[in-house]
Amino acid sequence: MMSGPALKIATCAAALLLGGLAHAAPPHRCAGAAIEQAAKLLAFHYGPDDRIEVDRSAKELTPLRNPANRKQLFDVLQVWGHIYKGQYRMLHLCATAGRVPVDRPGNPGARGPVIIPAGTVEPCN
Repeated sequence: MMSGPALKIATCAAALLLGGLAHAAPPHRCAGAAIEQAAKLLAFHYGPDDRIEVDRSAKELTPLRNPANRKQLFDVLQVWGHIYKGQYRMLHLCATAGRVPVDRPGNPGARGPVIIPAGTVEPCN
């Protein structure tokens, strides 16, 4: 049976672990749309392929400021996709006004996605 310092350490470790689980951030409001669009985006750029796979999570990156309206930010969501041995990083922009969503009916605020092949990219001539 544990006692003294070992018990205190075990209790603190359990509290930290459970506290971290209780404060997990909810998924971004555009995450589902970004993941859904990722496979369509790969198929559009590289043609239909039954080897297309998309990760089921979207990571929120640092927001970008809208150059046309300095008060507006675009949330940036990163989704990874794979075709055979190729890895592709897709960035999906989700419009916000400051931190207030600017959704329109039928459009969850998603804006133009960007697809970036992972690895060395050859410069344009």
